[in-house]
Amino acid sequence: MKVWIAYCVCPQGHAILAAADEAESEAAAQSIIGELRAAIAGFLAAGPLNPWCGICHAEATTWQYKIAPTRFRTLEEATSFLADLEVGQIVTAIVHGEFLGPRSRTKH
Repeated sequence: MKVWIAYCVCPQGHAILAAADEAESEAAAQSIIGELRAAIAGFLAAGPLNPWCGICHAEATTWQYKIAPTRFRTLEEATSFLADLEVGQIVTAIVHGEFLGPRSRTKH
């Protein structure tokens, strides 16, 4: 077993959103991408996620989905590392005006 991370990035490689789970192989881990795509579609439709990259403004239609193995065997092992990454992403979103406060649907 290994922890895999599926991530959505704009064409310039800026992180949009990610998800992690355990899987036996890369083929089995592809389901994580499906779950991430569904989550992003839901967030875009409901409004908590802007349809552009908060850094370079690349439109959602250009975003790419990728998957990669981590060095962790279980989500329990990965939790602290993933939480640290999450904090970094939240701080970046706040700095770029893409997190917290009312959403105007206008790019900064």
